[in-house]
Amino acid sequence: MKMTPRRHLDGLSRTLIRLCQKFGEYAKDDPNSFRLSDKFSLFPQFMFHLRRSQFLQVFNNSPDETAYYRHILFSENVLESTTMIQPVLFSYSF
Repeated sequence: MKMTPRRHLDGLSRTLIRLCQKFGEYAKDDPNSFRLSDKFSLFPQFMFHLRRSQFLQVFNNSPDETAYYRHILFSENVLESTTMIQPVLFSYSF
């Protein structure tokens, strides 16, 4: 069975849900009580940005553009790759 981009995103979502079920803490019937440990607190946010990045979203990109973006991602070190997925805001002003 061929893995389509949509199946990749669905698999990523299922993995994130399973991780949160296993390591999250919550009170039954209280959705505001959900909490992840400090070690996992940024992981869902990172996965959110990864799902919406040009590395997994191929809509409106040619196959060449998709291959280029993924090649650049895989050729960088971990720090640069994570910054490409979730950019860092150093300052903001009006």
